[in-house]
Amino acid sequence: MNGIDKSIIERADELIILGVRGGDLVEACTRLTDEESQEADEDEETARRFLAWDLHDQNDKRDPRHILEQILDDPNFSG
Repeated sequence: MNGIDKSIIERADELIILGVRGGDLVEACTRLTDEESQEADEDEETARRFLAWDLHDQNDKRDPRHILEQILDDPNFSG
């Protein structure tokens, strides 16, 4: 329809119908796809690994940039 992707039109139609039926539009608009949910879980895990990193450990002589790269690149890195 006038250059608008069909999936966008379909989603708009779903939201219109939901609104007419008194559905929760906020909940519908904040729902994540499976892919988005998986990415959010991975990002949360990366953030947790970063927050668990003891920046005040005086005995840790490793390069902080290298450790940060490992945290961001390796999902199994624990510090």
